[in-house]
Amino acid sequence: MHTDLPSPVELQLLALTITERSGREVAKLYEDETRRSMSWGTLYTTLRRMAESKWVTVRDGADEDGRIRYFKITGKGATALERAREHHRGLAGFGLARREADGVSGT
Repeated sequence: MHTDLPSPVELQLLALTITERSGREVAKLYEDETRRSMSWGTLYTTLRRMAESKWVTVRDGADEDGRIRYFKITGKGATALERAREHHRGLAGFGLARREADGVSGT
């Protein structure tokens, strides 16, 4: 079962599914953005877990090459994405107010 915050990979995949995309499109965008590939097994297992958590919807389709599975972020997924972004912003600023109060320079 998921925690309230997406893992780093889930966070990336949520951001890539704001528009409905096929698994193939998500894999290509992930590789373009991260310069790393993800195995099909890892991609679809992660997307399946995200669907079980109701963070993405899944729609099956077909094209001339066969079956295609489409994914799109849900309202619950968008909330998880925003919560994770806020969490990471908070982490990025962690300790800065104390450093400023102590007169410590950031450089």
